[in-house]
Amino acid sequence: MDFIGQEIKDKLQNLILELSKIYPCTLSILVLDDEILRAQSLPTLNGNYLAYYRLKIGSVLPQSITKCVYLDIDMLVLGDLRELFAIDLQGKICGAVMDYYNANRVLKPKSETYPPIDISVNYFNSGMMLIDLELWRKEKIEKKIFEIAANYYCPTHDQDILNAVMLGRFYKLSIEWNILAYVYCDAICLDDKGKINISYQRKDFNNALKNPKIFHYYIRYKPWRDSKIYLDYHNKFLGQYWWDMVEQTPIFKEELLKKKPQADNALSFQCYLGYQLLKLYQKGLFLATPFYVYYFYGKKDLIKMGEIPLQDYNLSYQLGRLAAHAYSKCKQGRLMELPFRVISVIRRFRKNQARIF
Repeated sequence: MDFIGQEIKDKLQNLILELSKIYPCTLSILVLDDEILRAQSLPTLNGNYLAYYRLKIGSVLPQSITKCVYLDIDMLVLGDLRELFAIDLQGKICGAVMDYYNANRVLKPKSETYPPIDISVNYFNSGMMLIDLELWRKEKIEKKIFEIAANYYCPTHDQDILNAVMLGRFYKLSIEWNILAYVYCDAICLDDKGKINISYQRKDFNNALKNPKIFHYYIRYKPWRDSKIYLDYHNKFLGQYWWDMVEQTPIFKEELLKKKPQADNALSFQCYLGYQLLKLYQKGLFLATPFYVYYFYGKKDLIKMGEIPLQDYNLSYQLGRLAAHAYSKCKQGRLMELPFRVISVIRRFRKNQARIF
């Protein structure tokens, strides 16, 4: 990290003491300087350079460490990490899970001196990486990383940089080691019909959904803000897994649990609106959705919300998010487009659910 106060440092040290009673562990706090990143004029992410710190993993970790697992802060481990460490990378530098597929990932050079780099094929998510640090250091990966950073535009920040450097040196891990939250309701696999967005076979993907080893609360899906992120195939909210772990976390438990009531209700209005839109669709009244959404928001403080049937929750969640976005852009005419977008989301959702077996 770039800074840590003494109070948090003490809490973390006490956390490790408590956790060591269950399984021996240690904590090393590394405070890094942003200078090299600022010198490259790299764009910040969320106002800082913290995400880029993983790029220096080979030089900041002790030379005695020859293999490591990197995890983003918004991940939750449900499996046994020893299984991950036991995977043979077969001569590759890095093992990771494929990201949401996009055929147009090409890094543009900052000058004509360098050619574009197509990173579309085997584009991985850098939130979880199994790294052979011996090879990383031997092949001077950190030097290559900053060469890419200096000479290319990288819209997805450090993840683009890592994918460019690891071309041909990347090992594809099973998808259960990095399940992105939003794929629960929007996945077209390699052997499905349609435009694929998941670079795995349907059977493997379905097994991973039902037996995930690492959740990734990617982009907007943060359980500390919204505990009711989709229901999984055990009828449990994805965010609840994180809160279950909070209940077992020494030192920070009481502080975190104060945030749960707000997280439980964060999107209740939005989801209930989505459920009402689903009922309108089922009655053949989908053309009325723009007017209904406008009315619903106008009476927001007076709406008495009821229960959403579990089998309709995930679709209601998606429709509610769609309606909220359309309402926020109503001056641009997005509300009038809503009926047709509702139809598209419902059809895509149902087609996706039919593929789960």
